[in-house]
Parts: sequence; C-alpha cells; structure tokens
Amino acid sequence: MQIIRAATPAILPNGPDLLHGLLNVRGEMIPVIDIRKQLFRPRRPIAMADRIVIVRVAQYRVAIVVDQVHAVTELGLEPVDAADAIYPELDEFITAASRYQQNTILIYDIEKLIPPHDIEEIDDYLKQIEQMS
Repeated sequence: MQIIRAATPAILPNGPDLLHGLLNVRGEMIPVIDIRKQLFRPRRPIAMADRIVIVRVAQYRVAIVVDQVHAVTELGLEPVDAADAIYPELDEFITAASRYQQNTILIYDIEKLIPPHDIEEIDDYLKQIEQMS
C-alpha cells in the first residue's frame, strides 16, 4: 500500500462505472477507482485535500481516492466487532470493526469493495484504449 497526495487523473471517455481515470505514478499508469458509488456516496471531483491510496486487488494495482488519511498503523489483537452491528448497510464490504486509540476502525474487504471482475473489465477497457492509440 502507498499513499500519495491528490492529483488529477486523465479522464477517459465511456469507461466502466468504477473507473475515474488514469494516474501516472512514476511512469506506471494506474487506474483510479471511484469507490464512492460502492459506499452509497455521490460522485464528486477530486479535491486537493484528498489522498490517493494505491492498493493491490487480485494481480492489479489500483488507486482509490479517499477523503482523508489520519494514520497508517498495524492493528494488533484488539477486540474486533462484527461489522453488521455497526454499519449494517455496508456489511457486504466491511469484514470487521476494531478499536484504536478510542476510535472505531472499519476493516474493509478490498476484493468485495472492488471486485476482481470489475478490475478485469477496467483492464480490458484500458487495453482497448491502448490498441486504438
């Protein structure tokens, strides 16, 4: 995982729903995924205060725009609550909730939040775009 400052991705026409655009990170073109739809949030432009988290889903590297990053930490064996008790509407994406410094931490299942078949659809779309240029 890598966290970088917000940047404006290259917008591509008629792409899959989750594709926000492409971002050049040190010469590697990485698809930017809009997970706001998955989380029942309205789509919005990327703000300068946002952060981009680069993660691996299946064998693909993707970038996710997030509103904020407070800290990056490794959670220990703190008590973990069932996600459906806290956020039942997001139960399909959240595997558990934990506590860290008196804050609730949601633990997402990245492959449910961004299903591999959606990433494959994006990859196929990007290959088509590349062949056309």
